Amino acid sequence: MECGAALALCKDALIGAGLSDSGHRLLRAFPETTSRSLRMDLSEVEPFYLTDIETDSSYVQYLSDWSLWAEGRLERFRFKANFITITITVVAAKYEHYGFMSLFQQVLSQGLPFRLGLILLCEGDEDVLSKKIIALTRYIQDVRDSRFDPFSFLGRVSYDGIVTDSELIKAAENVGVKLGGKSLDELVDEHAGYINEVNKLRTSLDLNLDDYTLFINGIVAEGNVMVYIDSEIDRIQESIRKHGAKRPSHDIVFSDVKTVLRRNPAAANDKAPRMKLAPLFINPKFKLALESVRYLQTATSPPVTLWLCGNVDSDETIRILEKYLEWFLESQEKGSEALESVRFGLLGVFESAEELLKRMGTKNVEGDELKKLVDDLLSRGEDSDDIRALLDRAVCESFPASVFLLVNGRYIGSRDVKDASDFELIVYGELALTAEDAAATLSTVSETTADQILLSANCIGVLRKACGSFSSASVDVENEAVSEFVFRREETEVEPWIQATAVASIANPLCPLRLRTLVTMSEMLHASVSFLAYPGAIYEGDVGTFAFSRRVVATEPSFDSRGIRSSWAERAVFYDLPQDKILTVSIGSPRNWLLESQAAAVDMDNIYLSRIPDEHQHVHAEYALDSIIVDGSCIDRRQQPPAGTKLELRHTAKGSVVDTLVMENLGYYQFKVSHPGLWRLSLAGKAASIFELDQYSDGRGNVSLKGKDSLVLYVDSLKDVEGNMLRLSRKKGMEEVSIVEPADEQKAVGEETCSATGDSSCGADEDSINVFSVASGHLYERFLKIMILSVTKNASKPVKFWLLKNYLSPGFKSMLPLFAAERGFKYELVTYQWPDWLRVQEEKQRTLWGYKILFLDVLFPMTLKRVIFIDSDQVVRGDLKELHEMDINGAPYAYTPFCDSRKEIDGFRFWKSGFWKEHLGNKPYHISALYLVDLARFREIRAGDRLRQTYQQLSGDPHSLSNLDQDLPNYASSGPADSRVPLHSLPKEWLWCETWCDDESKKKAKTIDLCNNPMTKEPKLDSAVRIIAEWSSYDEEATNITVRAYGKILRDFESKTGPSDQKGKNDKSTVDESDAEEVNEEL
Repeated sequence: MECGAALALCKDALIGAGLSDSGHRLLRAFPETTSRSLRMDLSEVEPFYLTDIETDSSYVQYLSDWSLWAEGRLERFRFKANFITITITVVAAKYEHYGFMSLFQQVLSQGLPFRLGLILLCEGDEDVLSKKIIALTRYIQDVRDSRFDPFSFLGRVSYDGIVTDSELIKAAENVGVKLGGKSLDELVDEHAGYINEVNKLRTSLDLNLDDYTLFINGIVAEGNVMVYIDSEIDRIQESIRKHGAKRPSHDIVFSDVKTVLRRNPAAANDKAPRMKLAPLFINPKFKLALESVRYLQTATSPPVTLWLCGNVDSDETIRILEKYLEWFLESQEKGSEALESVRFGLLGVFESAEELLKRMGTKNVEGDELKKLVDDLLSRGEDSDDIRALLDRAVCESFPASVFLLVNGRYIGSRDVKDASDFELIVYGELALTAEDAAATLSTVSETTADQILLSANCIGVLRKACGSFSSASVDVENEAVSEFVFRREETEVEPWIQATAVASIANPLCPLRLRTLVTMSEMLHASVSFLAYPGAIYEGDVGTFAFSRRVVATEPSFDSRGIRSSWAERAVFYDLPQDKILTVSIGSPRNWLLESQAAAVDMDNIYLSRIPDEHQHVHAEYALDSIIVDGSCIDRRQQPPAGTKLELRHTAKGSVVDTLVMENLGYYQFKVSHPGLWRLSLAGKAASIFELDQYSDGRGNVSLKGKDSLVLYVDSLKDVEGNMLRLSRKKGMEEVSIVEPADEQKAVGEETCSATGDSSCGADEDSINVFSVASGHLYERFLKIMILSVTKNASKPVKFWLLKNYLSPGFKSMLPLFAAERGFKYELVTYQWPDWLRVQEEKQRTLWGYKILFLDVLFPMTLKRVIFIDSDQVVRGDLKELHEMDINGAPYAYTPFCDSRKEIDGFRFWKSGFWKEHLGNKPYHISALYLVDLARFREIRAGDRLRQTYQQLSGDPHSLSNLDQDLPNYASSGPADSRVPLHSLPKEWLWCETWCDDESKKKAKTIDLCNNPMTKEPKLDSAVRIIAEWSSYDEEATNITVRAYGKILRDFESKTGPSDQKGKNDKSTVDESDAEEVNEEL
């Protein structure tokens, strides 16, 4: 839908800009191609070539008729030419980065006609080992007339991790090369010229020294290499068809493209954010303001527009402006092609040319020239100030940085401009990414303006980001196996601006959602949308539980009779659902959204339509956005996750604080943000003394954090931003210090954090017994209330309950404050968004089990030291103070072993034979209905990371982890040493259940659990009344409290709005009253 919205926006803007005719072609020009990037000229340094397609005998059978090949009449990868050159640059002595060798081997084994080259780098003059490897490799190449010997030498050196001179010389001798008495230092001197050229290349191309860099015909390739190669082949074939094949292969590859000798990674960064300029062109005020911007330019309608956003008071703004003016005059003098392609304008706060000139002190621009250039930039019409202020604010506040550049709307940070010549790279980079395509598409329009090209180029860039997963393809619609459905809003003679085709198997359970998306696109975009269904195709995925699906998308805003914005259109409606099946509602949402149910008159986990009273023929529920997830990955300078690092996020205005740990799993971290605004991310605890912030990268660009103790995050969008990366570096003297915080130190850190916030509720109630539980559905919420009553009545200390918020009903959440006040306990609702990199569970019950065990280290505040998990269907008879304070001998958690005293159930004790008997040996198998977690110890040994790693390994097999929350800790207690999590056994009286324990042991039971009985399959409500003498009285008390709570809720509501029977049927009161209707169902 993001793609559809971007298409609609660009369409309206292009029509408004007078580009109706060419707009059709423009919207079809955006599909991505990897050839749209700057090409580096690597010719200054001769690589070590492993292959040469035109001279090596291995490729003699490949055909050299390039014309036939370009016409597609020969195999795509059977050309005898150096059309594709893969060049690797890598620091010679960094053997850990020699992973490219496997790529080279793969190319050779498949006989692919790619020339393979390697350029060895050194990190600087002090990198003596790299210099010696480079010199020795060059010497081997000179002595041996074989392309393979240098690579055989490098393979041996990297495999053995050789670092001494004698070992290097021996490795050279193994490939038949002797130095003849020369020392390696002498070799380095002999090849000093080559090494110097390598150093120049490293500097000019700003090469990555922390890994190898891969170039395809001079383009830096990231990700799937074959995507770049396919794009290059398409481009080269097109060049041959246009200009013929009677040219050297090098000319064919490079004659139609621009190459540069310097590289600035930001110059052609297609991943950088790009401001949507279409709204500015649609709004008449902004459109007028755009026309008032003054530019430095040498051509009438240049395809690249460069804006500098800044403030006259900023030294950084002045620096960038001076750099540009230097480049402008130098390029003007030598007649630069890049200068002819760009116009430069200032946006921001610049009161007068005189004021700006006072701040500028460039030595490379004469005073008169400088004054003229500044006058040209700042002159405005008499009535333009107010309008320009609107434009300046809209553009310059679109990104968090105070000084930055926008090139056709693409963000470039001011720190990315280090030299005046960087502007030439920026211009060429944008020409390659969007501007050339835009200019070519508009070439048939007479007197095209620079603003029209700006809008067109911006739309191409925006659409490539929004619609990156779309591609051009041909589908045989005449195939009998295909059913074609075409959706059009109306038949007209005008060709639709937007045409889309989707292909899917009708058996795919996601097919209905995709079909609805296409219909919505047709309605929103006035598009021609085709859906090609293959009924006979086999869907190889897991269909799972049968589902009825709807997509909630409002194609246009709706309003009620009073003109108030209505959410009525943003709903999913289901008709003719089965009456005799149990239905469950599940909401799919963007990855970074945390939704919660706000209103529901029935149990949305267990909808049985045939049992719903007549007055509830229409089941209604409402869900709302509760929080936004801010997450990302954190790594240190060694590219390793600093697992266990504590991070803290603090709202700059409200003072709210959330904290978390960096996981070892991908360095992942996650915060739950309940309101937008400015937040400060900082290190906390021991991490603050070991690390310092280095850099932060997100969809808006890179931000240097050198010398800063916090990072300002702007939570200002519902859109998910992927790829957030926080980089840390160790402080001097802390290179080898462990980040692990001993359990006894964690308390002080937590107290310090709470003290700083001044929040009395921040702490974890050290004087309380902390109890964690989960529940889903009205039945288990009923059990949960009884469990809470039993805990509070038997506890000798105050109790605080930590309840998983994800699946609690609206009714339960609304009565919980009153329930807590009457029974005298504290509570907190906790939640965590299941990370997308961790294998998800399709069934809700198994997801609930996962929440019991997988996120214990990050689910609670870092100040919480111990917590007891209790299943909601338990009744507690003992004092939990004893368990909460129990010594568990340094283990991170403690469980109760399964009883083995009820002999008639022996046949169901699966852990007594097979896999579990072999895996556990003499250790008992433990039940997960109750357990104590020492969170401080749990975090200290990174038990959460180990459990998630083990889960990820085992959950790939659908037959493993049958009882996820139980099998995982039992397996990990005896698993491999590097992932083992010790488990302490509690005395058996801490958990009794009739299924496994005999009647005699019940007398000592401190908790009673309603385990399922595989023999009798007795319903839990029946067994609860029969087994637990006090259960009925607890149930009656919980019901009475609930009724009183709902009564108070209704009275408070009616005191504000009037009696409920006076409210209209569509009034909000009908939603709130659903809480009370829930009571009737429970009763």
